[in-house]
Amino acid sequence: MREVPGPNPTRVVLDPGARVPPTASVLSNPEARTLWLVGASAPADLAAAAHVKVVRMRTDGPFPPADVVRVLLDRGLGRVLVEGGGRLVSSFVTAGAVDRLFITVAPVLIGDGVPGLRFAGADALTDARRGRPRSFRLGDDVCVELNLRAPVRR
Repeated sequence: MREVPGPNPTRVVLDPGARVPPTASVLSNPEARTLWLVGASAPADLAAAAHVKVVRMRTDGPFPPADVVRVLLDRGLGRVLVEGGGRLVSSFVTAGAVDRLFITVAPVLIGDGVPGLRFAGADALTDARRGRPRSFRLGDDVCVELNLRAPVRR
């Protein structure tokens, strides 16, 4: 449920294999215009609700971030919030397609799994990529924002 006034942003679902069922809330809830990005080999007869536009990408995925951004820009979407797992977010960071990175830390230990962020970084801290940081409390969680485009004060 949206907790701020104003229209809902356009949802964009990256689903190379078109595995998300059309009945899933992300595709069936009509509160927001939705773009469903599917792979080139996804079934041709995808049924989607009226508020959902199916966009067939030129590859089967994972989709290159530049291709996703191009599709969104072509539809007038200039600000994008990438919300997803470690692989998706890491691909956008690696491609240089992230202006601001929000990392939320919850007081929960879950053990092994897919890392939250993975990219080829610097070998020394002095050479590490930096962003201007801000932090916020979200209940028990802490969110750190790194503005990767702002000059960093040292």
